Amino acid sequence: MSDNKTFDFTSFVTANAGKAVSGFDYLHAVYKSQGVTNDFILWFAKLFSPDFRTVDDTVFITELFDLERYRGLLQDGNTIMQAQFWMNLLEITGLFDELCTDEAMFIAEVLATSWNSKMTTEFGSVLVPARAIRDDETGEVFVTIGRPNQ
Repeated sequence: MSDNKTFDFTSFVTANAGKAVSGFDYLHAVYKSQGVTNDFILWFAKLFSPDFRTVDDTVFITELFDLERYRGLLQDGNTIMQAQFWMNLLEITGLFDELCTDEAMFIAEVLATSWNSKMTTEFGSVLVPARAIRDDETGEVFVTIGRPNQ
C-alpha cells in the first residue's frame, strides 16, 4: 500500500474480497499505511467545518480572512458583500489538483452544504449561503460564501 495513487477504494475492496468493508475501513487503512498525521486529519475536518467570524455583520471563514486584504478590497470599491465573496473564495481544483472537474464539483457542493449547516447553527438563518461554482471554460471549481455582484 505504499503507492497511494494506485490504492484506491476499488483496490481496497478487491484486496478484501469476501469481507464486509466500508469506506470508513478504507479511510482507516489509508490513515495507517500512509502515515497521515493527526494535524492533517484535523485540518481536513476544518475544511468541512471551518471556524467562522463576523466582520461588519458579514460571515467569513476565519482561516481565509485577512483584515488588510479586506480593507484593501473595500478601498478598491468593492462592497462588503463582494469582499465577502472574494475573501471566502476557495479553489477546490487548486487545493486538490488531481481531481477531475466533476469530482471537484462534488466536493464543492458537499462543502457548501456543510458550511451552510454550520452557519445556520451558529448564526440562525443564512442570508448569503455558501455555494459551489464551476467555471466550464477553465474547468476550475470553487466554493465560497457570498455573491460577486452584491
